[in-house]
Amino acid sequence: MVRFMEAYILIKLRSGVDLESILREVRSKMGVRKASLVFGPFDLIAEIEVEDEDALKDVIHELHSIEGISETLTCVVTKSL
Repeated sequence: MVRFMEAYILIKLRSGVDLESILREVRSKMGVRKASLVFGPFDLIAEIEVEDEDALKDVIHELHSIEGISETLTCVVTKSL
């Protein structure tokens, strides 16, 4: 059985950006299973599923290259029910 690494990346956006456009761009990245706009201290949450830590680093690097993203916080899942 193949085990995947799961994580949630919380994303802050710069003010005045096109939310829908960034949401679509985040969702299009390899490893992003779901992306949602949210209310709260962060603007967007991306649900990630990748093979390993190196692949997670690649996703994070790709997200930081998107114009309009100002900050991310990565939460790696240790156990799910």
